[in-house]
Amino acid sequence: MRLDMIGLRTWLLATVVGWALLVCVLAVAGLGKRVELLPDDPALVQRLPTLPAPAPERLGAFEKYSEIAAHPAFAEDRLPHPFFLSGNDGGTAASTVRLTGVLLTDNFKMATLTLDPQDSVRVQLGGEAVKGWRLLALQPRSATVEGPSGTQTLELHVFNGQGGQPPTANAAARGAATATPQVPS
Repeated sequence: MRLDMIGLRTWLLATVVGWALLVCVLAVAGLGKRVELLPDDPALVQRLPTLPAPAPERLGAFEKYSEIAAHPAFAEDRLPHPFFLSGNDGGTAASTVRLTGVLLTDNFKMATLTLDPQDSVRVQLGGEAVKGWRLLALQPRSATVEGPSGTQTLELHVFNGQGGQPPTANAAARGAATATPQVPS
């Protein structure tokens, strides 16, 4: 076998194996047996750093914070307002909820409730309560729901033509409706 035919990987592997064998032989011969700790030298011991003086109390007396309560940071008008942890009281919820949609199929029954102009809730018959509202019964134009103010029957809210925005008039569509269609001859 010629040495110039041996590949680079073989030389690299042979070098690693050689170093591994050398370390094993030195370990068996006692490499690292006599490593000991040095005796304590008081001249090498460094002094512990001193702690800085404690900062003054960051939070002051409770009386200093009365201005925060007088002008709350997250109120738009910076005036204190009462808040309730229990959510809506029953009186306002009953007057603002409206039935705005009913969907009835053979195996799916759902109602759409509008709680206020920006909040719409979809509840399914026999399903979980959504935002505190649960559907108990559903007819084509009414629904019985249970909510924060108790059980109530709602009639479907139907648009009566008053208020709202009129539909956009399309001039091209009116012209096309009055034109007589051409019959091919």
